[in-house]
Amino acid sequence: MGKVAEELRSFFEPSSIAVVGASRHVNKAGHVIFKNLLSSKVKVYPVNPKAKNVLGVKCYKSIIELKGKVSHAVIAVPSVIVPQVVEECGIAGVKTLIIISAGFSESGNKDLENKIVSIAKSHGMRLLGPNVLGLIVPDEFNASFFTGRINSGHISFISQSGALGVGVLDSFSSEGWGLRCFISVGNTSDITITDALNEVLSDEKTKCIIIYAESLKDGKGFMKACLNSNKPVFILKAGTSRA
Repeated sequence: MGKVAEELRSFFEPSSIAVVGASRHVNKAGHVIFKNLLSSKVKVYPVNPKAKNVLGVKCYKSIIELKGKVSHAVIAVPSVIVPQVVEECGIAGVKTLIIISAGFSESGNKDLENKIVSIAKSHGMRLLGPNVLGLIVPDEFNASFFTGRINSGHISFISQSGALGVGVLDSFSSEGWGLRCFISVGNTSDITITDALNEVLSDEKTKCIIIYAESLKDGKGFMKACLNSNKPVFILKAGTSRA
């Protein structure tokens, strides 16, 4: 397995997860994500400087307090704070990040997005997002703010749209269909759709792949991955012109 493949695989096999922005308020994404992860097979830590505990679990003021204990972090804080949090994740030895927070290139703030990518790269971290719904591997962990029950299956679903992702997940949940994994790639500032596709193509448990894409940063690489696939890949590409 190559270096890139190992880095991407670590998203799906975290030894421990910190939720930065874990909240006591039930309507906050950080609360829902932490609650989802509490029922997973992964050790999870809440991080919030203003809380002593979240859902009865001791809360840490900074992820730096967990240095050496966490391999993965889910970030759900206001966008202006994200650069500081990413820096602290690097100091803590985190390897992979999922940034739920919005307010970056999707809203015209490309410089802020470039800043967090630069910080992550300086610490050797890989980044999913920002502006994502999260990552779900049924029967393993749900690092997202989707609250429905998803059965385990053999379909991997990659979505660039969080809203569409919620709609599809709702359908899978209500119909009882199974997923191998759900990957929300958001702004694809680091991990791209092509990266996610190559990861699920190498996954033995994935038998079929569904992709919703709004834009492709590596069109040639994406087409090469599709053409070399021994698994069916279904792609819905959003239009860019007026309806």
